[in-house]
Amino acid sequence: MSPPISVRRIDRYDGHRVTYHYRSHSTERVEHETVDVDTFIGRMVQHTMPKGFKRIRYDGVQATKTFAR
Repeated sequence: MSPPISVRRIDRYDGHRVTYHYRSHSTERVEHETVDVDTFIGRMVQHTMPKGFKRIRYDGVQATKTFAR
């Protein structure tokens, strides 16, 4: 299981706020964002699956047979 964000992308944490960077899809540039810890955790939790949850990747956009197309 991989984390939703790499530790290398977290630039600063002071106990109250988190500063991280990401590559913007719209501008193709590296953007930096500073948010409260609660907001950061909320964004990361959205990407984790509940224990025992099975992700189906055989159909639709994530299907490996159609991903190359």
